[in-house]
Amino acid sequence: MCYHLSEISNPRKLARKLGKQLKIQFNDEDFKPRYHVNGFENPLVPVVANADPDYLRFFRWRLIPDWVQDIASFKANTLNAKCEELWEKPSYRNCWQNRCLVVCDGFFEPHVTDPKRPSESYYITSPDNEPLTLGGIYSVYQGKPTFAILTTEANEQMAEVHNEGQRMPVILDEFSRDEWLKPDLSKEAMLHLCRPFEWELNAFRTIDGVFNSRINTNVPEALLPISFLEN
Repeated sequence: MCYHLSEISNPRKLARKLGKQLKIQFNDEDFKPRYHVNGFENPLVPVVANADPDYLRFFRWRLIPDWVQDIASFKANTLNAKCEELWEKPSYRNCWQNRCLVVCDGFFEPHVTDPKRPSESYYITSPDNEPLTLGGIYSVYQGKPTFAILTTEANEQMAEVHNEGQRMPVILDEFSRDEWLKPDLSKEAMLHLCRPFEWELNAFRTIDGVFNSRINTNVPEALLPISFLEN
């Protein structure tokens, strides 16, 4: 699954990298790089939504369906949504047409070497270290947009990294982004875009503890290879 991201690029840079003149309401003085963004803290993350594709906005990470009456009693883990289950799960089936691009610098996945020991932490970026765009769906709950990242079957490389769950986020390349945001995209076309990423990613082991909430890994070292840190 995909519960951990990095957001180190200024949102204005993210907007430029998408190849569009995206509008953004943002104060540069408020920007602080986030080396490790933990989805379980329900942070704000930059997205581009198909309802307003000319804007880069910040949505809350954890999709809350609009039918929820009491958020305190809603216990479902909706940080991720399996693309194969979009039309089955009550939390997602009314949201598939609400698509968004989740923009990040990279993401983290666990690698299990011994079931009795904590997982190793791997950091994954695009091959050229440019920002990634992940496929997401969103729901506006009580006037506030919330989202989930879609996951798909891991490709060969990511199956070796995320060797226990063998899942990966839906990654949309520059040729798929506009298609994803089309309002009339069919279910079949959407599922086709959810296929495992075809190209090799940049993946390496980094500092341990990314998946331990008691350890502060929101540090620059989280984005460096452990081999570099050990030298």
